[in-house]
Amino acid sequence: MTIRIKQKMTLLLLAALTACGGGGGGGDGGGGGGGTTDQSVTATGLVTVAGIGTPVEGAIVDITLTTPKPSANSGSDGRYSLALLKNELPEFFAGTVNKANYLPGTVFFRYANGQLQPRDAGSNDVALVPIQPGQPGQPSKDVVFLQGTSIVHLGDGLFEGTANSQFQAPVSALIWKDSFIPDPAFTTLTVTLYAHGVETPTYCDEIVLGIDLDAAGVIIGGQRQPLLASPVDGSFNKISHTFTLPALTSGANAYLQIFSRAKCTNATAESDDFEVVSVVGELS
Repeated sequence: MTIRIKQKMTLLLLAALTACGGGGGGGDGGGGGGGTTDQSVTATGLVTVAGIGTPVEGAIVDITLTTPKPSANSGSDGRYSLALLKNELPEFFAGTVNKANYLPGTVFFRYANGQLQPRDAGSNDVALVPIQPGQPGQPSKDVVFLQGTSIVHLGDGLFEGTANSQFQAPVSALIWKDSFIPDPAFTTLTVTLYAHGVETPTYCDEIVLGIDLDAAGVIIGGQRQPLLASPVDGSFNKISHTFTLPALTSGANAYLQIFSRAKCTNATAESDDFEVVSVVGELS
């Protein structure tokens, strides 16, 4: 589904690499989600407005693990708290934060030695960016769509139990895909995302921008780039890819796709398993 807003354009996908993300959280006690037990830990954090610092009330914080998905709303002070079962937690995992009229945000946690800790300083907190259309005659960036709001696990599920293969979500597909209608004023698309488990160049994972699809809905040709690799310890990293927008007929779709591929030395081998979150594309 495509949402068009007049001056600014930003492409969003939320997906998270393997399990066990950073971000702060409580220890074995605390409230939220009906309280905790010795089988659970509490994830806590703060949601504010980017650049202002005021608290955001009613933001939805989701951490995809198993059913039911742990979820909580931020309070009037911007704080959230939710209980997570220890036996469902990989070492690194991520959560998504959503609120109407804001770009989605992401929080990161690390679970180790029975304790939930920040992956790094402040990674359990998030500053949400308000969605504001640009002014007439001053095109800059705009929201194209906001449909990627949960962790995406790409691959075939045939991964080994290493630190780089601890996932928090079930495998979904070999390809993530979406489309948008760019404004003619824009010439460049910069895609940023957080990922875990990407093993390029061992595997030939790709991110592709194009305008032509085959009968299966896969991009034909297009601008293809190797998806940048993730840390070998299984944590998330932020990566960025920049594309030149192709010439399009007015109102035509452009397509962005992320591929889980086989090993570069063996096209018949199993596909790489990885997770992605907060894929954001900015048109300028």
